[in-house]
Amino acid sequence: MEYDNSNSSESSSPGTSGEGAAVSRDKPDVQTELCRNIYQFAKVQCINFKRDSRFIFEIPNSENIVKSDLYTIEILVDDKGRGKLGKCVLPDCINVNSILWQYPIDNLNNVKHFLKSCKRNIDCYFCRLQQINELKILLSKIRNGCVCHNNDVTLIELTMHNVKDVYTYDIHDVIMYLHYHFDEARPYKLYASTVANDVVRSPTFQRRLNMYFVPFLKKDLSPAFMQVINSCVEFIWQKVLVDNEDNVEVYECEERICENEEDGGYVDQFLYRRDRRLRTTNEGEMPFEITSNKDEAEIDTSH
Repeated sequence: MEYDNSNSSESSSPGTSGEGAAVSRDKPDVQTELCRNIYQFAKVQCINFKRDSRFIFEIPNSENIVKSDLYTIEILVDDKGRGKLGKCVLPDCINVNSILWQYPIDNLNNVKHFLKSCKRNIDCYFCRLQQINELKILLSKIRNGCVCHNNDVTLIELTMHNVKDVYTYDIHDVIMYLHYHFDEARPYKLYASTVANDVVRSPTFQRRLNMYFVPFLKKDLSPAFMQVINSCVEFIWQKVLVDNEDNVEVYECEERICENEEDGGYVDQFLYRRDRRLRTTNEGEMPFEITSNKDEAEIDTSH
């Protein structure tokens, strides 16, 4: 998208040319100071403005994240000093209306918060996208594993076939779901289940399966994936390479006996990421608080 810079009252860099440069040094340049304050707060630079009526801000590339497109946001100001959103060039997945609802820019004091939130949403989207592309590369040579995601990369599904339970030696096909907020690069919720929906799993098995994937709540996708597949404490993934179906990696683990636990019915359980340090109980066992209602039960690691 191109903007018309032919108007002599416009400046491509506040305070360096046009009307912005004609302001007396003894008088504060309100427009320039506003742009500087926004940049200091949100790290978003004003690349073009028409005094008292229009500002165009560019969303820069985040560190280590490469974006091919130029993303810009236009803020219009009416005669009463109220802000309004103009033309925007942003990724399709960015929900600008949701951000506007949180930070209405009719109050110009919210412009810096609105721009900062837009930048964070864009940065986190590209961070999630980069992580999923790296994970796809790792899985490209593996036949019995795949990953998919929705358009805004807020839901990721990792499918792993031939996951072996080290206690019972049963083989499971497993799907792990990761749920993200738009403005976060790490998932806030994890849920794993077996493909065989007609089989009722005990809460103990469900908790063990969720804990098998817990590195995904703490690390980027590729490092978390490597930690999971190299683990042989609870489950072992017998992965099959694409170039040779007979090339299956299997780990030998000590045989252990697991008593089947009777339960009163199937219960959905989730893992949630929390920033607070987790307490531990006897023998290093992680505590869980299960809250139930008629629809679902969640495993909350916030305690």
